Amino acid sequence: MIAPSSYIQWCGLTTILGGIFYASLGVLGRLYISRDAPSEPRSVPPVLTFIEHIFPLFLLLGALAAIAGLHRVQREYYGLVGVLASLTAFVGVALILVGSVLKTLAGPAFEPSLLFLISGLLIATLVS
Repeated sequence: MIAPSSYIQWCGLTTILGGIFYASLGVLGRLYISRDAPSEPRSVPPVLTFIEHIFPLFLLLGALAAIAGLHRVQREYYGLVGVLASLTAFVGVALILVGSVLKTLAGPAFEPSLLFLISGLLIATLVS
């Protein structure tokens, strides 16, 4: 069993590392494009575009872990309102994650992914 303080630290660390990896991907992608200057989008390596779509999913997973970790540590200190707020934030981010996965796998033309993304954003915004 992991101690609550250690658990929240690990959740925060994964979120920070996800942000660092995503930022470094953006910088490295820009450097590649400016250095090699592909004339068509098809000439960009498929690995770079695949990673560009996958990293936001890891950021969302990190956000889910951070929300769950914070709830685990603070659940004794807040009542029903705090539990509902934590649950609503978790469900909102989970819906955003489902919409992002659907968009990544099926492409941007798949309309149900927009329903998940928009409803997830609305639910997550209600908590903030």
